[in-house]
Amino acid sequence: MAPLSSSVATLKPTNFNSTHREFHHLKTPNRPRHLPPPASPQCSLSFSTTKTTTFSALFNHKNLTSLASPPLTSSPHIHRKPATVYAAAILDIAQCNGSLDSVQRDVQKFSKLLRNSQIQALLNDPFLGYKEKGKIVKELARKGKFNKHLVSLLKMLIENNKLEMVSEVLDEIEMIYNE
Repeated sequence: MAPLSSSVATLKPTNFNSTHREFHHLKTPNRPRHLPPPASPQCSLSFSTTKTTTFSALFNHKNLTSLASPPLTSSPHIHRKPATVYAAAILDIAQCNGSLDSVQRDVQKFSKLLRNSQIQALLNDPFLGYKEKGKIVKELARKGKFNKHLVSLLKMLIENNKLEMVSEVLDEIEMIYNE
């Protein structure tokens, strides 16, 4: 390595605020951005075809950088625990589908079922593998004919190796529902 011909203080770094076309997509637009209004004041989720049309129209727009949106803040509550996030999500879906009370009743029934001493013994058995425990919980959900959204949530938690989180999520659902 050759020695510097001048002191470090006199060196000028390259200007990274370049306007080259390679960096054009990284620039933030200066104008305010707005999102379309939600489909329903009750739901933050929407599965209607009008949303699909709106989004496809947005993607056909030539200047996508002007359509970038700021981070969304859909809930005044800050969800710090994963169980709270799962609980809020299923309650949001249930509310959008008009099955909020059904989900709540099934959560109470399933929580009671999980507190059963025989089921607790199976789920706490150190000789029973994780997959077998997951199958037990899935089978309970299937045979109990619980709400499809609750069953889907339970299956997802089990498939993502979050079996230990099931009771916590159910407790969070009850807590949020009662607020």
